[in-house]
Amino acid sequence: MIGLALLASATMATAQSFTLQTNWVKEVSNSDGGSSVTTQGGSMAFAADGNLLVVGQAGSTSDEQSILFGGDEVATGVAGYSGNSANQGLVAMKLTTGGDVLWSICQSVGEISSNEDRIAATADGGAVIFTNVRHTEGNSAPIAFTDAAGDTRELAWELVNGDTRAYLAIVIKVDADGAIEWIKELTPDTTAAADKYPAWSQAKDVITQGIKTNALDVDAVGNIYVGGIMCADVTVDGVTIPCHNVDTWNGSAQKTAGNLFVIKLDADGNYINHLVSGGSSTQETVQCLQIVGDKIYMLAWAVGLANTDFSLDDNTFTPANTYGGILVAELNTNLGVKWANYIASSVSGSAWNEYTLAAIGDKLYVAGSAKFGLTIGDKTYTNSATRNAREPWLIQFDATNGQPTACLVKASNQNCFYGLYEGVDGNLYVAQRGLTPANALWSSNGLLNKVDPTSLEVLDQAEYCNFTASAQSLLAHGTDVYLMFRHGAKNVDVTFAGSDEKFNSEEFRWVQQAIEVPETAGTISSINLGDLDPSQPLVLDLGGDTYQLNATVIPATAANGTLIYSSSNESIATIDENGLITADKHGTWSNAPARRAPAAETATITVTSAGNPSVKQSIQVRVDNPTAVRDLNADKGGVSVSGNIVTATGSDAITVYNTLGQRVAVVNAGQSATLPTGIYIAAGSKLIVR
Repeated sequence: MIGLALLASATMATAQSFTLQTNWVKEVSNSDGGSSVTTQGGSMAFAADGNLLVVGQAGSTSDEQSILFGGDEVATGVAGYSGNSANQGLVAMKLTTGGDVLWSICQSVGEISSNEDRIAATADGGAVIFTNVRHTEGNSAPIAFTDAAGDTRELAWELVNGDTRAYLAIVIKVDADGAIEWIKELTPDTTAAADKYPAWSQAKDVITQGIKTNALDVDAVGNIYVGGIMCADVTVDGVTIPCHNVDTWNGSAQKTAGNLFVIKLDADGNYINHLVSGGSSTQETVQCLQIVGDKIYMLAWAVGLANTDFSLDDNTFTPANTYGGILVAELNTNLGVKWANYIASSVSGSAWNEYTLAAIGDKLYVAGSAKFGLTIGDKTYTNSATRNAREPWLIQFDATNGQPTACLVKASNQNCFYGLYEGVDGNLYVAQRGLTPANALWSSNGLLNKVDPTSLEVLDQAEYCNFTASAQSLLAHGTDVYLMFRHGAKNVDVTFAGSDEKFNSEEFRWVQQAIEVPETAGTISSINLGDLDPSQPLVLDLGGDTYQLNATVIPATAANGTLIYSSSNESIATIDENGLITADKHGTWSNAPARRAPAAETATITVTSAGNPSVKQSIQVRVDNPTAVRDLNADKGGVSVSGNIVTATGSDAITVYNTLGQRVAVVNAGQSATLPTGIYIAAGSKLIVR
């Protein structure tokens, strides 16, 4: 019952203290509006110029139908199809932050797989799209896309079996004006060979979907990283990446099987290298990739085999059960693994959906909709007993090693966290979507939660939409927040915070909403010591060594950010009103002889918030006799120091004394002497310290 008690405290909110304002809201719709036509978003990214890149799906049942964004036509005849369901073709757009369309790319033949379309920005102002295309049933015409320039690109790919849907993973590079530059195929082997799939029981020996396209990011020089799951061998530029974890797969798309992968391409789409898992498990899949500088953070879901090893590079994991778990890792840009951590669930039937990965400072956050069990220290987190299904989960990890440090489970049945960012007030803001229909257990409204970044306690929440279904992506810049989701009410008015806009349709619709989150000063909650780790002492050298402390309050927007500095022993270390720490000056000598320098000693430097005096941060300062020769003055007046060797560089000899006033060496002009350990002065010249 520990976990349930924690849930109650972790989700308690105060009365709503902030409201949201909708700047604009538009939906992707079909000009026909037929009952079989739906639209759904996929992902978003900020373009290099600050505009919005969005990708998703739109359906049509004839070539004459148009795809609309906010009532304006962005494409006609998108993947027109008159079969038993509406075709879902790719739609990508570049939007201004005001919601105007700058360009659009649409699929004209074929489909894309649901929830497998990703977009990322490139430094040249363009974009990369990673998606899984498929042929429509019975349609063997080439898959085709029409770009912003009006040019059509086709894939020379045909169905293996005329009445079977087949999938092909592709990467599309788009320039800054929306013209397609190239398309790269990641081709799965569709042959269900008996030696590789001995448990195969499907009527046809054809693998319709051998790869799933879940994750994408691009580094600063244009290299492209894609990830997901493969349950068939995949070939890229003649390089075949073999799959595993498929020996018990019977071919059913509903049965989990396969292994995770990350593939690196250069800016022109050429294969560079790849990373796959090792060992044996039921299934693993990369869900998110995020590049921060030269680091690549990876989030995967893995279902292990009990007491059986699986691995990522040199990191081996041995699950005790088959409940599944989260795998987080830090990769370098060569796909080497710096660290990896597998967090197995303690709850049978565990699952995650609508994954989000966000790196914020020295923390990683994983959010989504989950049924999971997790213990951090002496605290256990599980789903609510009365709602033993998936609920919104948010887990905080240490970004240096992937260890979980805090968790939030919000008691909202079938709801989901799907995006988060750090607000200007230093709090986390976490988007939540509901699920239709709305009733006592299933809340369908869309919420933005204000969350304490340390405890992950929900401080407050505000509604951005009254009806939501699935949710896809969130972007934030300052107080401007952009949301991508589907509204989830049929023939019911869908309304938005602070807006008169209303949507009403027969089917689900892809929505882009821009909201303004009010800037609040916030109450000072902690003090950041900049580059210093409060758990480690700051070591300074005897003789007036200094360090400029760069302390700040959190949140940075607090009304009173003034800091008060103090030292527990100013004879060891002092700190001035600007945060400059100075070590004991007893080791500063102007002439010889002089008294002995003291041994290493410590003082506590404390930083106190003037705006909230109960908030303090301290660090130990240790003042040492230096353990390496160094000169404290660049103008040595005829003395040169190299390692332990002192040289008289002027026209006169120098005499070196220790701090007891004892002569240690006489160094003639142009000659050198090697000094033993100690603190020294040199008569007639500047200070030498060892």
